Amino acid sequence: MSNPRSDSLPTNAKPFHYDLLIKTDLEKLHVNGYVAIHLDIENDTNSLTFNSAKILITSVSVDYPDVGVQQIDLSRLTFDKDLEQASLTLPTAIKKGTKAVLIIPFKYRMTNKSKGYYYSTYKIKGQDYRFSVTKFEPIAARRAFPCWDEPALKATFDISMISKESTDVFSNTWSIFDSKITSESTPGPHFFEDGIVDGWKITKFERTPAISTHLVQLANGTFKQFESSLVLSSGKTCPITVYPPKDFEGMLRYIAKDIKVAYLYVHSPSTWAYALSLLWYII
Repeated sequence: MSNPRSDSLPTNAKPFHYDLLIKTDLEKLHVNGYVAIHLDIENDTNSLTFNSAKILITSVSVDYPDVGVQQIDLSRLTFDKDLEQASLTLPTAIKKGTKAVLIIPFKYRMTNKSKGYYYSTYKIKGQDYRFSVTKFEPIAARRAFPCWDEPALKATFDISMISKESTDVFSNTWSIFDSKITSESTPGPHFFEDGIVDGWKITKFERTPAISTHLVQLANGTFKQFESSLVLSSGKTCPITVYPPKDFEGMLRYIAKDIKVAYLYVHSPSTWAYALSLLWYII
């Protein structure tokens, strides 16, 4: 009898940093993305296997040590839908102890299922509104971007989001840059296949601490906000912001109070200290 296949990824490469750029189109329900995954090579290898599900990968490149970026033919990329894994056979092996970068542009259509990066709707006076949020626990980050989607494989993230200028975007950390996109500043044709850049902006966020992929947060929509703060057991003051859809702000103060109580219970001194500089909650 053959042994059952393992869901675990090979250990020949481990990510230590992600550069992630996500464009959210809430009207067309399309996502265009780009991820550069920085890898420590643990063993000599001629293949890289990562998690990916329900995503169309449009090209693949590898930045080799001492060689530079090489685009890899997509015929070298195979998928296992049951394991939600993609395997890339490399034309040139990578040596143990070096670093490499796996570069993947991708796209997909959002669904309203509460898994991955999804959209939700609400009504105000008979009119439908949309917003998008993430639910990656336990292993659904792979539905939002190609990654090493295992909780033990922590990495830092530099996250940027492209969105309509009239909407708000949020991630794990504070935004550090926000700018209107012009034809001179577009991040590339992959993100604007129709050639229209008017009305879009790009927002960049502070680098995260090393976190698991299921802790990455993305959100886009039009929200109100209520700001409060919480003094942690370490003495650090953590800002808390609650974002309901517009016209739902009447419940804000009560929700923020409940969040504080729950947070203090879960993150007591006997557990672990909160590592980020802010805490937000979308309802």
